[in-house]
Amino acid sequence: MKNIFLFTFLLTFVVQAEETNSLKHHDHEACEHGPHDEAFKLAPIGVMGSHVHGEGELMFSYRFMFMEMEGLRDGTGRKGQSEELGHMMLMPAESYGMLPRRMTMKMHMLGAMYGLTDDWTMTLMVPWLEYDMDSSSRMMAMSGVNKFSTQSEGFGDVKIGSLYRFHKAEDYELIFNMTLSLPTGSVDEDDDTPMGNQRLGYTMQQGSGTYDLMPGITLTGHNDVWGYGAQAIATLRLGRNSEDYSKGDSVMLNTWLSRKITKNFSTSLRIELNSWKDYDGHDDELVGRKNMMPTADEDLRAGTRADALLGFTYLFTEGALAGNSIGLEAGMPFYQDIDGPNLETDYTVTLGWQVRF
Repeated sequence: MKNIFLFTFLLTFVVQAEETNSLKHHDHEACEHGPHDEAFKLAPIGVMGSHVHGEGELMFSYRFMFMEMEGLRDGTGRKGQSEELGHMMLMPAESYGMLPRRMTMKMHMLGAMYGLTDDWTMTLMVPWLEYDMDSSSRMMAMSGVNKFSTQSEGFGDVKIGSLYRFHKAEDYELIFNMTLSLPTGSVDEDDDTPMGNQRLGYTMQQGSGTYDLMPGITLTGHNDVWGYGAQAIATLRLGRNSEDYSKGDSVMLNTWLSRKITKNFSTSLRIELNSWKDYDGHDDELVGRKNMMPTADEDLRAGTRADALLGFTYLFTEGALAGNSIGLEAGMPFYQDIDGPNLETDYTVTLGWQVRF
């Protein structure tokens, strides 16, 4: 219910912006997206689905995202490993036999956008994910080694969608986002653990296993020096997957401001809020271990996180690379409220390249 309220709030804000925006600094052609847009008019590289393309225009993109998670959090407070893991010879009810210590996520994302008309653009996103997790085990402590690692990698959920620009003014525009996420990512990844080869926890699976609708709305605008934007995207799970569970619905809210340094180079500041719910149902391979490790507990999946990210964008406007842009964005959370104990996020970095034809 909280996700729905947040999504509705930003939707109301964006629609109201259409009625009250009065900036009139550019002619009609200035807000068209094209190879010679100034860099500050482009959204930060970590934002997707922020603009449409002209009829017949094609854009390919590549993004690399890295996220590191280390340290346990329960609610808004940090938790110690020893506090949750307990003494190796004792096993209080609130302690776990295994706990995550550190996790990294690497995502390679290939994207394509094609303008069917000047206001309607089709999109495609294909991710490849790599997860590495270091964990602690009380069961291994007597041998003098209580740490182990697990890995998984593979295609994530492919996303196909469209962007429709339903309002365009001289210096701002409104876009309706609609994406369908396909269940191409695995939900039954296994790896070696101290208890043998076993199903990995929910956080190590590449996909949702369900068809997911991702509706949203995006506002972008600019004046002579500043660019700005706001975006709300919901993720709504349709049914359960092959393991008889579905991930929780979620909402993502973005707002950003960019500043022109030169015609080709700009900086940006972005605030991103993510909120997600617990799972519905569970994986039978994990339910017997939910009291042993929090990553196997379907009731410890919800959370809210707010990140602040600093970005840089460079747009090529001349020569063979005209129409290409590169972007870098890095940031960290300033607020985390996580059902736990589970790993908190330390920082994220995104590097991307976009080329238009």
